[in-house]
Amino acid sequence: MARLDRQMPSERWSALYERLSQHEPGAGLDRLIASHRAEVATWPATERFVAPESPWLAGLFEGRFDPRLELAGYARIGQVLTRHAGSLAHREMFGIISALAARLDPTFAPPDVVLAEQNTITSASGCGGGQETWTRGNAAHTIRFSSNATESPSLGMRSEDEWAAIGLPPGCTLSVGSGDFFDDRTLSAAGPCPAVLELGPAWSAVVRGATLDEVRRVLAQTRVPWR
Repeated sequence: MARLDRQMPSERWSALYERLSQHEPGAGLDRLIASHRAEVATWPATERFVAPESPWLAGLFEGRFDPRLELAGYARIGQVLTRHAGSLAHREMFGIISALAARLDPTFAPPDVVLAEQNTITSASGCGGGQETWTRGNAAHTIRFSSNATESPSLGMRSEDEWAAIGLPPGCTLSVGSGDFFDDRTLSAAGPCPAVLELGPAWSAVVRGATLDEVRRVLAQTRVPWR
């Protein structure tokens, strides 16, 4: 294998990622991380990317942070829950998405001002449905909501909903979904580490039906151990 110092940052990161992934948590891994800490800090953060399927992210939503993530610069995290019994605090989702997005970008603060809205959802004796959309915020930062609803005689009105933060810096994304058909809850987020990692416990609170105040409290209390 080529020496790390002869490779491009992305290649060096890939090689180091594979090497770190071969070690279980413990003193040996801690020494390996420490030996590369100064070197890795000189590599562009965007090159030090961790994908959502990485085993390093296992336990993230329970507040367990793999020590190898200290060396990561950017990450994409995601979770898809199906047949989930909990419910989202729909009335507070504008504030909740704003709070989550503000962890990725502290300047993200859209006002709760309606810029556009539409609602064509109607009930029609078991065969109705339609779409609801709204955009709230300002020219810089917005939250966009969309809902596709379908009505059936046996299940009533059910919908697939999505909220997305718009106006985050390049490389940052955040969207949350909730569906009645399969009782699913989804999160997709990308951004700099450790901020994006610290969204994990807050999202778990959201899927438990936490209020905006509770989500803010979890965000305030969550910090990676190496910060």
